[in-house]
Amino acid sequence: MLQEYRKGTLSPERHIYAKLAAAPAILFVVSAPIIVSAANSDFFNRIWGSFAKEDTQPHKETLYDEQELPYEYIFPKREYVDVEPEKAEELIGENVSHKKFEAVYERGAPLL
Repeated sequence: MLQEYRKGTLSPERHIYAKLAAAPAILFVVSAPIIVSAANSDFFNRIWGSFAKEDTQPHKETLYDEQELPYEYIFPKREYVDVEPEKAEELIGENVSHKKFEAVYERGAPLL
C-alpha cells in the first residue's frame, strides 16, 4: 500500500527533476570548502606566481623518442619574477577589458 502511494506521488519524471535540483546543491556543498581553502593558501601563487619556481638557464638535453632514437633538445631560459602591479598597469595602458566600451553604429551600416 505504501509503495502504491509512493508511485503515485513521485513518478519517474519527478525523480529526474528531483535529482537535477539536488545536483547543483551537492556540487556547491562539496566544492565550497575546497575553493575557500585554495584561496586562503598559496595555491594560486604556486600556479601563476613565482613561488616555489626556479629560474633556469638555456641548456641542451638528449631525449629519446618511441623508437629509442636520440635527439637533442634546447630548453629555453625561464625567469620567474614577482608581480608588480604598477609595472603591469604601465604595460597594459588603456588596453583593459574592464572599461566600458561604447560602439556607435550608423543606421544601415554593416556590423563587424
